[in-house]
Amino acid sequence: MRGGRIQQIGSPTELYERPTNAYVASFIGSPPMNFLDGQAEGDGISLPAEQATLALSGSARSALAGAPAPEVLVGVRPEHIVLTDRPADGAHSLAGKVDTVEPLGYTTLVRLQMRSDRWLNALLTGKMRFAEGDAVYATFAPEHLYLFDRKSDRALRGIDG
Repeated sequence: MRGGRIQQIGSPTELYERPTNAYVASFIGSPPMNFLDGQAEGDGISLPAEQATLALSGSARSALAGAPAPEVLVGVRPEHIVLTDRPADGAHSLAGKVDTVEPLGYTTLVRLQMRSDRWLNALLTGKMRFAEGDAVYATFAPEHLYLFDRKSDRALRGIDG
């Protein structure tokens, strides 16, 4: 509950994949969803603090068309991030630096310091090939992009949207 009100009712999977707002998205999942401030511009979203632009197509562009204002929150879940040493074709890639590597057994939690000095969490499976201090790209598929109206907190798009 937020402010004493129920935000959303549904199955855990529904809440996870199609949160009604950024609060629900941040509440479900461990570690929680990563958020970046964005600005809708043409067919993409500018992330000024990250010095990057995310090109959009299909449902993401349609979702932005229904946004009441150009200011958006871009969300990506830690388990949807892959670390690469260069920008990946057909994916969104944001430059950062490995700050912390925490092996958890089957998964590894990696904390990235972004250009903006914000932090992103990546939850990786398999062998970790990057070390603390390495320059990397936080890379994720366009279909794993969540969009929220920054002013109202309302979801514009979930991962199956």
